Order: sequence, then structure tokens, then C-alpha cells
Amino acid sequence: MFDFWILSMNERNLNYIKKLNPKSSINLADNKIETKMFLEERWIWVPKTLAVISSKKQLSSFDLKSLKEDYFVIKPVFWSRWQGILIVKNLKNWKYKVQDNIVDESFLIDHMHDILNWDFSLNYWFDKILIEEKLIAWNWFEKFCDFWLADIRVIVYNMVPVAAMVRMPTKQSEWKANLSQGWIWLWIEVWSWIINTMALNWEVFTKSFPIEYNNLKEFEIPFWDDILIASSKTQFFVNLWYLALDWVVTENWPKILEINARAWLEIQNVCLLPLKKRLDKIKDLKISEPEKWVELSKSLFSTKLTSQIACGKILYLAQNARIISWDNEEEVILKVDLSKTKSYISKYLFEIFQESKDFSIGINENVVFENIKFQIDEKLDDNFVILWTNQVKDYFIKPEENLKKDILFIPKKANKNEINLLKIIDEKVMKLDKKVSLTIALKPTNFLWELDKFIELNWNYNPIFEYNFFSYDKIVDLENEILKLRDLYFKKDLELKSSFSKLFRDKLDEISNRLALIKSYKNDDFVKIEYYNNLLFWEIDKDLVKNAEYKLWFLNDDKILWKVLDQSYVVEYIKNYLSKGCFIYIKYV
Repeated sequence: MFDFWILSMNERNLNYIKKLNPKSSINLADNKIETKMFLEERWIWVPKTLAVISSKKQLSSFDLKSLKEDYFVIKPVFWSRWQGILIVKNLKNWKYKVQDNIVDESFLIDHMHDILNWDFSLNYWFDKILIEEKLIAWNWFEKFCDFWLADIRVIVYNMVPVAAMVRMPTKQSEWKANLSQGWIWLWIEVWSWIINTMALNWEVFTKSFPIEYNNLKEFEIPFWDDILIASSKTQFFVNLWYLALDWVVTENWPKILEINARAWLEIQNVCLLPLKKRLDKIKDLKISEPEKWVELSKSLFSTKLTSQIACGKILYLAQNARIISWDNEEEVILKVDLSKTKSYISKYLFEIFQESKDFSIGINENVVFENIKFQIDEKLDDNFVILWTNQVKDYFIKPEENLKKDILFIPKKANKNEINLLKIIDEKVMKLDKKVSLTIALKPTNFLWELDKFIELNWNYNPIFEYNFFSYDKIVDLENEILKLRDLYFKKDLELKSSFSKLFRDKLDEISNRLALIKSYKNDDFVKIEYYNNLLFWEIDKDLVKNAEYKLWFLNDDKILWKVLDQSYVVEYIKNYLSKGCFIYIKYV
């Protein structure tokens, strides 16, 4: 219902990749050799090809000594997600260095056999070996190359660059683009080519970076206009209207490492931007010149603040403020009403401050109002002040309220002598509730990866999910924490008098059942899995399950599928059902 302009995996696949990227163009992007030849003919910069091996017969006659370069890269032609790539240092005399290991020729030959055996193939049916030059980072770009080579990912849609980031390898990630393994991602502002956001181990830093990476903050990417223009041109040539390009700024010039017709969506998390909103802005544009595409991108996606925001001169429709004079001070609610022709104050506040010649209304050090002429409004609540249009013309008005809310809600049935104790129990149960999260414990860690692979392979793939279950030590600790809370606050001799306390007992029971469910999944105990699922989420209607199985296995598709129900039909159906004196039970989960 609320997507907040985030581009989802399904929408990316259906509305952008499937709808806008022709199959022939996707095949071109998947084939690294054809892509390189295609782009070279159109003067787009790509790494130099040293050798292409298409069969085991060619491999048997291939001489590794023919590679005179100090460094080279061996990769599958149809590789995906950095699988099967070896970055090799040529030590001469039939010795090579891969990462920190010294290997011989047989190691590289075996790896190339694996490539020809389709071990790393994107389509799992055919592959070739591509050997190309190792790109050397330009001296301005070296600071991103903590371990091997960083690249710049640019997302282009309808010829307009919409987002970009640096993907920086570290020793922990072993040069693979996996954020959870230590790879660092840095957001580049498209309009200014400046880095201002960093993601490390799924933690995003905006105001300041970790000390060891402070030198990356506000760094300006070299050759930025050239990269953007070439990215737009590449999209035009390859006819992929939703496209990701991976660039490396080398000692010679920026070069395209690869193009990707199925751009992953992690850039939204790193850049803290709603990608869908950006795509919707430009979907109907028709511009013929690449330079115009880039200029449009810089204009549309600038995050430069207006002078009012930069100076902190922001007002809301309602906010907390203080009226201060030499002898009085009051907490007030300051409202902005652009329909008014005067500023108003409540009768209560006017009587307090009428004798003060000088008083001011302040929200913070950047927002202070002085020498305001107020009219009394007897209908206003005691602590209200209203400012009109002319009074706030120099401020940026956000169309929302920003009021402090009461932190504690005290039920009427709570025993007054137990309020402080209930607050303590509430806080401890809330913290425990967050620790025992089914979403965190039972959601596959590779869900998006497997979903993407499932779609890429036309549903002819059985996903193999991985989970990050709690350790046994953690489960024991949580079980002890639950027991401790029960012993402390819910023993018979304590007997809290507030009926409200029963909610906490019930909540502890629920948390205990959730933890038992997680433990059952970890142990593959299917009897207990069913038991605790029934306790938490209601029992499954076995007759409905049998009915569903029958429809899936024994009925034709045309008998299973029916027309799509619209809202008016559903409303009418419920009305007719209720008119018969029946009751509908809706369970919210």
C-alpha cells in the first residue's frame, strides 16, 4: 500500500527489464566478448582483450607463456555477480599469484576447465573464457582501491543517468562485491560528482565517515562528465532502456568493466534515494543529445539545499516553541497559517506578556521572531500562537506538524502505586521483543539473490535459501532472560494489582513461543514447528488445504483461475452475505 517510491524487485523485472529491455539486447549485455567488440566499434572505452578460448580443444593448445603482461584477468564470458573471476599476477617461470597464494599453471588451467564446464555461467548452459588486461587505477582513484580495484556503478534510464556509487573492495571482502563481507559502497551525487554517503556492513554513514575512511568524504570523482556522457551513449547504442554500467577510472582513461541489464537494487539503500521516483520523473522525456541528457540529470537530481534550508530556517505547520521576556517564559505551540492576514495569540498568553515591552518567540537559534504585532483570539487554546504569511515569508515551510508527543501513556486501570514498576517492565519487555524477531531470524539471507536468479532462469530453478539462525548460546541466553523477567515480576507473591500487567505476561508468553519456533526451525523439528506456528498464528484448516491440493493437482488451469475481483464486487458480496444474517470473521495478522 505504501511503497514510498522504492523500486521493488518485481517491479524492476516486470516494468523495466521485461518491458523495456529487448531480449536481443539483454543477450548482448550477457555476452562480455560481444559487448566489448560492440562498444569498441563505437569508441566506448573497454579493457583490452588478450585471449578468448571457446572450447577445451583450444584450451589444450593455449600457451600461458604467450601472456607477457605482469597482470591479467581470467573470467567467464557469461559470469554473474563476480563469480569465476581470477585476478592474476604473472611472476614468470610458470608461477602466478592469485590473491595471496602462489599457484602454478595447472591451477589456472583447472579453473579455465571449470569455466568451460559452465560452473560460473549466468545461463548454466554454455560459456567461454575471456582473458583481458588488468585495469590499473589512476592515481586520483587509488584511494578507493584498498584491496584490488574499485569501480563506479552508474544507473541510466531513458538516456538519463539517475544514480551512481563507488563500489570499493576491502581485504575482508576478497574483492567480491558483497557488502556483508566488508565491501564498501559510496554514493556519488550525480549533479556534483561528490561522495557524501557511505555504506559499510549494511550501516549507512551520512554526516561523518569512520575515521579510517574520512579521506573519502566530499571526494570529487575525476572525469565525471565524460563518464556520464559515455554512459548515456552506451545505453543508446545497446538499446537497454534500464541499464547499469560499471566503470573504472584507469591510468589511461575511464573504461567500462561491464554493462548489466539486470541492475541490482542495493543502490537505493546506499544512496538513501527512492529510485522509482527518479525513474517516474523522466519516463516520458525525449531528448536526442547526450550532453542534454547529462545536463538534465544534474538539474533534476540536485540535492543542493535552498538558502533557507541550508541556514536552518525551517518552519512546520505546527511546532513547539517558547515565548521569552525579561520576567516570564512559557512553552507554546507555534502554528503557521498562510490563510490568515494577521498574527494571533491566545488571551491567556496575551495577559501574561502584555506588560512586557520586549518579548520573543524562539524555536531554535536559527528561528527567532521578535517585535511581532499580535491580535487576541479568544477561541485559541491557552498555549497557542499563530503566525501569518508575511511573518514567515523568509522561511521554508514544511507541510507537516512537528510536535513533541507524550512519551508515557498511563491506562486508567493501572494502579497508581505500580506505575513506575510498569514502566520498567514495559521497557524490558519491549527490548526483549526486539531481540526475538521472527523477521530477522527466519527471513533467508539470500532471498533477493535467489529470487533474482529464479526470475532470470525463467522459473526453471529451485531456490536454495540460507538462514542466519540464532546460535544455541544466544537461544539459551534469551530463554534465561525470559525466565528472569517472569521470576522478578510475575511470581504469585508479587501479584501486581493492575489488570494492565496481564498484557506483559501474555507478551512474554508470545516472545517465549517465538523463540521456541526459531529453535524448532534451527533443529528442523517439523512437529514443533507446526505446534508453535499454530500457537502464534492460528491453526491451519486441513479441509482447506485438501481442497487447495485437489484444485492444484486435478483441475485444469481454466477451472482453477477465475475472474479478478474488483472492490465493488467484494463490497456487494459482503453486503449480500450479511443480509442473510451471517457473520464474517476477519483475522488480522
